[in-house]
Amino acid sequence: MPHLFRYHRFALLVLVISLTLLTPWAVLAQTDPDARSQQLLDQLENGDPLQQEQASQELVTLASPALLPDLTRIFRVTDNPRPVAAVLGAVGTPAANAVLVGGLADEDLTPQRNAAQLILLEMGVEAVPSLMVGLQNQNSPTRRNAAIVLGFIKSPRAGNSLLRAAQSDEDARVRQEAVWALGEIGEDRMRSALKAISRSDPDPEVRIEAERAVLRVGGGF
Repeated sequence: MPHLFRYHRFALLVLVISLTLLTPWAVLAQTDPDARSQQLLDQLENGDPLQQEQASQELVTLASPALLPDLTRIFRVTDNPRPVAAVLGAVGTPAANAVLVGGLADEDLTPQRNAAQLILLEMGVEAVPSLMVGLQNQNSPTRRNAAIVLGFIKSPRAGNSLLRAAQSDEDARVRQEAVWALGEIGEDRMRSALKAISRSDPDPEVRIEAERAVLRVGGGF
């Protein structure tokens, strides 16, 4: 019996020591994700390309909307925006998608624009609502590039928004790309509207693009 009592006292002592040791680790486990996220963000911004890619892969698994302010800032200033764009695409909220659509604003094919286009294309139909908003952006290159990406995604959901842009956008280049995108989507219901554009648009390039789009939709001109 004394031996049994000593054994129970020993087991209780081990349990108390274990709890004492585990408590700091439990606290650390609760706070460590935030610390790790900040470490990854720093690596994403300041690391070499390999480190940036590694940080991106881990942040993609987190896909935390709470990181959006930092991700937005890094995306806009970094020389290597592709890893950041991948994380934004993984977050996938309307606000994160809007940052990517904002990356389409450059006239030239800058790293930001290229990265934004690639990720939006990878997102596919999930990016369509944000790209439709992009068709109404005040920035003309944003509208034009949004139409191009929608043409590659080929979602009928974008048809009405693209038709409005094709009929009424003040920039002929936006109208031309919207017409092209409608031809790529290939909805039969757009044929008559495209025929009308091919006859009435004041810009000859838009009219020619509309003729081509009608032929791609099918049924002849």
